[in-house]
Amino acid sequence: MITLYKEYSIGVKKLSDAELNRDDSPSGQTHIGLSEKVLTFLPKTPEQRDGILVVNQSCSFVECAFSKIGNKRSTKIDTQTTNPVKSVVKQIRNIASNANVGWYLVWFALENQTPVFWLLNDNSEDYKDLADIFENSQSLSVYTASKEEYFRLLMKIRSFKKLMSLIETKYDVSHENRLIAISKEHRTFVHLCMDYFRIMGQLDKMIPYFSTEDANVPITVKHDGVYKLQNMFMFADIDEIEKRNSSSKNGRRWYTDPFKIAGRDIYLYVDWFPGKDSHGKDTQLMIPDFVKFISECFGDKYVYRNAQGTHEMWEINDPENYNIIKVVDSEENNIESDTEEVSQTEETEPEKPLTFTSSHPRQIIYYGAPGTGKSHTIKKEEDEGKITCIRTTFHPDSDYATFVGCYKPHKIKNSDNLTYEFVEQAFLSAYKQAWMNPKEEIALVIEEINRGNCAQVFGDIFQLLDRDEDGWSTYPIKADTDIADHLEGCNIPAYAETMKDRFGKDKEGNEKYPDRNWFEFMALPPNMSILATMNTSDQSLFPIDSAFKRRWDWRYIPICQGKSNGEDGKQEGEFLDWTIETSAENNSWWDFLCAINGIIESTTHSEDKELGFFFCKANKEGVISAEKFVNKVVFYLWTDVFKTYGFRSDIFDKDADGKEKIAFKDFFNKETGEPNGETVKLFVENVMKHLPKEG
Repeated sequence: MITLYKEYSIGVKKLSDAELNRDDSPSGQTHIGLSEKVLTFLPKTPEQRDGILVVNQSCSFVECAFSKIGNKRSTKIDTQTTNPVKSVVKQIRNIASNANVGWYLVWFALENQTPVFWLLNDNSEDYKDLADIFENSQSLSVYTASKEEYFRLLMKIRSFKKLMSLIETKYDVSHENRLIAISKEHRTFVHLCMDYFRIMGQLDKMIPYFSTEDANVPITVKHDGVYKLQNMFMFADIDEIEKRNSSSKNGRRWYTDPFKIAGRDIYLYVDWFPGKDSHGKDTQLMIPDFVKFISECFGDKYVYRNAQGTHEMWEINDPENYNIIKVVDSEENNIESDTEEVSQTEETEPEKPLTFTSSHPRQIIYYGAPGTGKSHTIKKEEDEGKITCIRTTFHPDSDYATFVGCYKPHKIKNSDNLTYEFVEQAFLSAYKQAWMNPKEEIALVIEEINRGNCAQVFGDIFQLLDRDEDGWSTYPIKADTDIADHLEGCNIPAYAETMKDRFGKDKEGNEKYPDRNWFEFMALPPNMSILATMNTSDQSLFPIDSAFKRRWDWRYIPICQGKSNGEDGKQEGEFLDWTIETSAENNSWWDFLCAINGIIESTTHSEDKELGFFFCKANKEGVISAEKFVNKVVFYLWTDVFKTYGFRSDIFDKDADGKEKIAFKDFFNKETGEPNGETVKLFVENVMKHLPKEG
């Protein structure tokens, strides 16, 4: 019976969206934080070691990259392992894809310092069994006790007893079924399987099936016409592999982490498929043939299944009586041994390029006087469920980092220490949402676009604004390393395949850039719109050059009387009859606007300074208070219009002969500072004299 490490500690935590790298988390976090009180044998410096991941009472072998957070006390596991596909963090994220349940991580160490991670969700029987010792499931809890107390507490739990027995199969594989490889990606699945047989020291069993053992010659694995995996391996050194990877013209790529067979380095080919390539031809490295090869080479105790699109390889103690694992697909096929015909219908093609619903993305700048309803025009579409909006506002300090994303300091929970994490901003958030939701129109909304330096803020994204007829960016751009790593870590389905299909093929359908990592490139998909607003009256603005302007459609929002949205007791679409509070009877807000805008136009010879209907909003009763009118409307007129163009208009006359003018201070009571209703009344009446006559 295996035992635990002498510290006898166990850590339990609920995994956050950031740790699982979920869609709605903007952090781009590359690690999962642990506790300083568990795995205390780990050094302060970064270290990688093999570990065990337990899921659904099944074991798999993973690589664990440990390092410290902040003050070098708290431990974390991150994605930076020698073999990224084996990273325990990436495996956890791959498995915990169901966002409708809460996911928990339990971790501890065996006597030989092997770390163990147990992943479970709150709908599982395991969680129910463990719930009694989860004192605070929303935060990290660490349990330490004497050896006797520790086992007394945990061994009462049926799931934990079974787990410990299951872990023991790492050293004695004779009595438990166990999961040895799991992945949604074909190539990842194959690599995990091969890595398992490496750990078990069984790779040499493959030699009899090799077509050659020559150096630098791709090896075909075959067996009497049952299967043929052409160019599966190659004996070589790393220089030869890198040379082939860099010079390949036919898309051939090799993993750069070798396996040892007969004391020599052997490299695995990357491109695995379920049965046919993108052109409908049989491929050289097919998953069904690989499954047959495993059974032939290592025995029929290794059973494959494709469960809901996830490839799994199991080690079965009693294959003859084994009847549990079934292939979950439309035909409910079983693949239980090499003697059965492997159905190619159970496998799907490699991730197909995405199909986007919208091919007419919008790039519109809504402009006009303040208060005309530019933002409301966009919000109305959002409220009606036509678009999903991600908003930002430009200002003089806006730049590429605050618009796209960058590394930012992040305070570690329950600590005074900081760490750095990549934080996506509005553009990347909208970009990711568009890729993750190809059937929806995702709109990046930029308020006050002309208050920021557009050339500085957009940077190289400027090039993406050119669109083809099908809605795609005409030219992709190469993302910097941080953004590329973030995009790859977001697990966007079929991102690379879609980018390659759109930008990486010639007219004949041949791949133009076989060695290109398409996560390093960006292009706006056809369902991503960019909608912006611009107040033409704003001062202290950055100029927008003609090259930037011509990449947008411009839509002028005229000044017109506002209409009800149906939430103010009026019928939807009915004109709003707002009034201005004065010392006497209230005056029509719309009439005032018609009059004052006529004065502004004649004074400034421009519409930029005019007022829109929603420049100043009324209360629930439809009344604009004297206080709001003075502090918003009068103040604007005084400081942004007439201060520049002069106070020559008769609207400022205090008496009939116009010898005395209204001063701004006259709008306030000298003693209380409250609005002076009489002055408001006088000013409004002066303005109303200029109301255009009907007809």
